Amino acid sequence: MRMKVPVNNLKTIAALIVTCLAATLATLLFSVCADACARLYTAIPLLCTALPLAGLAGWGIYRKLGLEASWSTSRVISAVNNREHTPAVLLPAVFVATCITLLFGGSVGKEAGALQLSVISAEKTRAALHLDAKYSRLCMLCTLACAMATLFGAPVAAALFAFELVAWNIDRPWHIPVVIAASLAAAFLVHALGIPVIAHPVTALPLNADTVGMCLLIGSCACVGGAVYCIGIRAAREALGTSVRRQVIAIIGAGAAVAALMIGGHTFAVAGTGVVQLNAALAGELSSPFFALKLLVTVVLLGCGFKGGEFLPMLTIGATLGAWLACTCGIDAASAATANLVGFYAAFGMACFMATCTNCPFAAAALAVEFCGPAVAAAVIPAALLCSILTSGFSLYDNTRAITPVTLHSPRTRPSKRHV
Repeated sequence: MRMKVPVNNLKTIAALIVTCLAATLATLLFSVCADACARLYTAIPLLCTALPLAGLAGWGIYRKLGLEASWSTSRVISAVNNREHTPAVLLPAVFVATCITLLFGGSVGKEAGALQLSVISAEKTRAALHLDAKYSRLCMLCTLACAMATLFGAPVAAALFAFELVAWNIDRPWHIPVVIAASLAAAFLVHALGIPVIAHPVTALPLNADTVGMCLLIGSCACVGGAVYCIGIRAAREALGTSVRRQVIAIIGAGAAVAALMIGGHTFAVAGTGVVQLNAALAGELSSPFFALKLLVTVVLLGCGFKGGEFLPMLTIGATLGAWLACTCGIDAASAATANLVGFYAAFGMACFMATCTNCPFAAAALAVEFCGPAVAAAVIPAALLCSILTSGFSLYDNTRAITPVTLHSPRTRPSKRHV
């Protein structure tokens, strides 16, 4: 039976295109500004001495604009899902606060800001174009996919991530190809503009006891590390609650401690999104235990109220963990002949860590495949699924805490408004 797309006129199609374009352009602008701030910090690493003030600035921006500190990617998605109000002032707040954190050496990512910017800008654009509210979830899914495809140039992973972020709660069957098309279009735009993306192809490893043993070791460590990362951030945020006094003390203390660690230990590289180390690990050129310090600093800063994302640091921690374990077990990362092995295990660790933290196994596996090629597919798909199942009770995103079956609402059935 054919699926018919219930689009009545060209206005609806045009509105969807404009909405996706607005989200993609917002993501591109934010990404450029965030990267510029990170580069400036790299040039002047002693900017980290002002990290406590940067944290207070981000926190102060939210309070000045009347925003609760709890506004996160998960909450924005839930609000749009349930057709609740999303404050427009969150757009400049998350933009500026994330850039400030990166400028002064915060170990955070930029994807949370990009996802929130894309979803909110899409919702406001949809309303401005008078597109029916029944398309809210479709617009959100398209813009989530566009944002991730714009950041990583990985359209399949981006579309899967959008679906998994809403626990596969899809209004109509025809929404699936529309979201995929939006993701592909955003990725095409990234490639057309010549924006560099992560790409480190590896070759398949032989199926033997050594390979299986290494995968079991990395997968187990990534699963445990991902749980620590996820629980640490959530527990710290919940401990702070809504107390202004606790929030201010936590921001100042965390910022000062991290700044002292970076200056005293000359570990300035731990700041930022970690994309440099991610590339190095996937290329088989990194063998240090960078993941441990990155995990600690990121959990402390995000848990104590600094504004920024957890996604890119999460990928970096997983990839560097896999690379380090491979090198620790006897693989020489300096050898060109074994760089492929290190890159393979780095991709494997990244996928397992992401699946654990997000409960998005299909997106995690697809991202590893799009970064490193189909050679990793046979290893990362079952591993990501297993990690996700073992840790399905928690996630960085409330929407994905349990694997749920696909929900395709009948055209005559009104979608459920439960919190997902």
